[in-house]
Amino acid sequence: MTPRPVPPRTANGCSTSSPGTEPDDWARDRAQKVFLQIYDRLGPLAELRFRQVLAETDPALADLAAHHDSAKVAALFAALGDRHPAGDTPFEQAAEARRLDEARRR
Repeated sequence: MTPRPVPPRTANGCSTSSPGTEPDDWARDRAQKVFLQIYDRLGPLAELRFRQVLAETDPALADLAAHHDSAKVAALFAALGDRHPAGDTPFEQAAEARRLDEARRR
C-alpha cells in the first residue's frame, strides 16, 4: 500500500494548498485567521449538538465527546514533530482499506 502524499502544514496545523491555486492577491494569513476564529467559536456548539445526537443511542459515550480548539490541534501536531501520516498506523490502514473498498464498489 502506497501512502498518499500529505500536504505540508503550517505551524498551527492548517494544511497549505498547492502553489498557484489561489489568486495572486489572496490573503492567506487573513483567511487562516478568520477560519481559526470561526472554527474555535463553533467548536463548543458543535460539541453540544454532537453530544445530543450521540446521546440518543449511547448516553455514556456522549459524555465523553469533546472538541479541540485550534490551540489544542496545533499542540497535537507539534507533539508529532516531523512525523506525518505515512499509512503505518492501524487507523490509517483501516481508513485506506475502507477507501479502497468504497472505490471498488463504484
